[in-house]
Amino acid sequence: MVDLTNQRRLAANLLKCGGHRVWINENRLEDVAGAVTRSDIRRLIASGAIQKKQKKGISGGRALYRKLQKRKGRRMGPGTRKGGPHVKFPKKRRWIKIIRPIRAHLVELKKAKAITVKNYRLLYRQAKGGMFKNKAHVDAQLRARNLLNDDAMKKLEKKWTERRTEQLKKSDELKQAALKARTDKSKKAKAEREYEGPGKKEKEGGEGKEERNGKGAKAADAEGEPKKVKKPKKTKEEE
Repeated sequence: MVDLTNQRRLAANLLKCGGHRVWINENRLEDVAGAVTRSDIRRLIASGAIQKKQKKGISGGRALYRKLQKRKGRRMGPGTRKGGPHVKFPKKRRWIKIIRPIRAHLVELKKAKAITVKNYRLLYRQAKGGMFKNKAHVDAQLRARNLLNDDAMKKLEKKWTERRTEQLKKSDELKQAALKARTDKSKKAKAEREYEGPGKKEKEGGEGKEERNGKGAKAADAEGEPKKVKKPKKTKEEE
């Protein structure tokens, strides 16, 4: 076995890497063994006898797969979770999610005069104390206590129904627009594939051949026909 320690060290210095990353072609060991100077090593690097190996890294494929699975809600069972019961969804965030809609609902009832200002302040404090679970619970409590103005509540319910209908209509329009955009895009892509497909190339190739064949046939016909000899013009003296 040829000792190439010195050559490997010089190559590592020139390639700016460690000695373990220097690759030497086994079919050119004699040429490498004969290289003593840096210029000889440079020449071998240029010819491909000595090369630098790629760094070994860690693949991110498995991590990406786990990330995509967790995005779908998988791999998040009890065995995966760490921390207390309120780590994923803290108590503060849970309370905010409950209280904000209730307070907005009470403000809407007060503005529509479905409840009095005095009752609004009472219900606000009760909501702060955690008496109500959600908006439906608030309405149920108001009806049970006879604190609602029926006429104002009917108008408000009508307004809510119209708002909900409008929201659903807008949502349907957006869905239809998105579906139409996807359909148009797929149709356009299909048309482009058909236009740029192998059939076009074949047709173009066939047309080219026909044109070439036509030109060749014309040339052959021209060669086969007898050449017309031009008669010399008569001069005035001959006439």
